[in-house]
Amino acid sequence: QLVLLAGNRDINKLRLTTELCGAPLRFVPEELLKAPRAELLRWIFAHTMGASQAFEHRQVELRALGLAADDDDVVQSFLDDLAPTGELTEYLGACQLAWRAGHTLFVHGGLADEALCVVPGHDPVPLPRFDLDLWMERLNAFYAEQLRAFVARARRDDGKPEWRELVRYQMPRPGSRANPGSVVYGRFGDAD
Repeated sequence: QLVLLAGNRDINKLRLTTELCGAPLRFVPEELLKAPRAELLRWIFAHTMGASQAFEHRQVELRALGLAADDDDVVQSFLDDLAPTGELTEYLGACQLAWRAGHTLFVHGGLADEALCVVPGHDPVPLPRFDLDLWMERLNAFYAEQLRAFVARARRDDGKPEWRELVRYQMPRPGSRANPGSVVYGRFGDAD
């Protein structure tokens, strides 16, 4: 049996469907707002995703497959992967956030106490009342709901993506390099 767990470097690509299509982050340098999308994508990878060579790696991959690999082709390949029937979208649709085999729990990132109390869209549950199976069910349901919203390109009344909470769940908290409330981007459970 194969179980796929979604990771932060998979989920973070969901941002590209908005950031490359007219709604870049607020702090993108002004000159990039008028530059070709390839320059913006390189900047996104290097400055917000910690993947400074991702653009060039995709170029190499496209060439190895015998496909066109100029800058526009690279940008389009990422957007194609994120289309409702794109390869990355389909992969993410086969993933979940948590899985358990007997007494062993599997997640992509770390597992801090806070993560066991948190499921976006639900009130925090105190640890003494914690139910692992219910938590996993809710966490995986949150993930599946967010991914359905992404596939549908659902938007809130304010125009923001409905899948925004999943993107937040997989990233570090502002001013930090960790997100102890996330099983995707959580780091170590404690200082040791």
